[in-house]
Amino acid sequence: MNPKRNKSLLSRPIATVLLCAIVLELLNVIGSGPAIAQHQWDTWTFGSHGCLDVGSGEARPLKPSAINTNEGCASISDPQTGELLFYTDGETIWNGDHIVVANLSRIEGLRSGVTITTTQAALILPRPGYAGQYYLFSLEASDAPFQGDSLYDARLFMSIVDISAWQEGRGSTAGGARVQIKRSAPVEHWLNEKLTAVPHPDGCSWWVICHRRYTNEFVALLVGSQGIEERVVTAVGSVSRSGGQLKASPDGAMLAMGSFPLKGQPIASLSTQLFRFDARRGVPFDPIEIQSSHHGYGISFSPDSRKLYVAMAMNSFGVPDTVVQYDVSVYDSATIDLGRVVILQSIDSAIDRYKLGALQLAPNGR
Repeated sequence: MNPKRNKSLLSRPIATVLLCAIVLELLNVIGSGPAIAQHQWDTWTFGSHGCLDVGSGEARPLKPSAINTNEGCASISDPQTGELLFYTDGETIWNGDHIVVANLSRIEGLRSGVTITTTQAALILPRPGYAGQYYLFSLEASDAPFQGDSLYDARLFMSIVDISAWQEGRGSTAGGARVQIKRSAPVEHWLNEKLTAVPHPDGCSWWVICHRRYTNEFVALLVGSQGIEERVVTAVGSVSRSGGQLKASPDGAMLAMGSFPLKGQPIASLSTQLFRFDARRGVPFDPIEIQSSHHGYGISFSPDSRKLYVAMAMNSFGVPDTVVQYDVSVYDSATIDLGRVVILQSIDSAIDRYKLGALQLAPNGR
């Protein structure tokens, strides 16, 4: 473990009933921030026009959304009412009326069309102390088809999205006012497609966590009301490639990370990595490798942080898609491996390919 710190400028989700994505594209990451109501995460938009109300702990279909993405996305709702405020695929932003209000490739220099294939393309966090303002993190894909795999610089962008004017004007204009986007330069470079966040124990800031490409380096950005306050780089665990989610446990004490195989890596050596996380210092430590016969893509913890769910394969290696449950209440690799339980497996056929992908916890832990 090699934590390195430096200061710079830029907030954390945490999700809380297990939902298995029946398509590769479920929303990226949602959660509860410091001192906010539970309804912030009631509405999910994802995939091909998906839109669900999960505020009661059950999935209730709503009017189709405008989103159409292969992988990561994010949405945010009113903390008091649960009404959808806005959502994104990392590039385009739609308001709660499903109207385009911003395109970040035109405003910020984000590469157009890239985030549609990013495992975790976007992250929305309430900006502490600023009602109606949100941090939006957009992550470019690291395996873009139009550029050499080894040369592509996948960047993490941070924007401040101000919807206060739109909220005030809603109902008086068609679709409301356009949101205000405060432009910012990329805040990180050369990343895998992994993005999550953890609350800081101070109750008013977040650790936004990403992972550097073809390395074992985590980057944790401490984000408060005025932006990035600290950057912590920690080398720990095994080298990871782009695909596969990075998730934090609801109690903020663990991180889990799936991974595609490195080029030339034997399938038998694949593993999902589990880490303890120091939420005061922003440091992952004490890595555990959970062996598997094929790569882990979707990752989610149970509401009580005692179970870990991994969606494996997507038929990549001629094996059925599988969702596996691990008991991680005892932090020991042998004990975790012994507690492996298959809870869902797809039919290994051409028709059934690519059905299991991202996993996500529903709000409220129901």
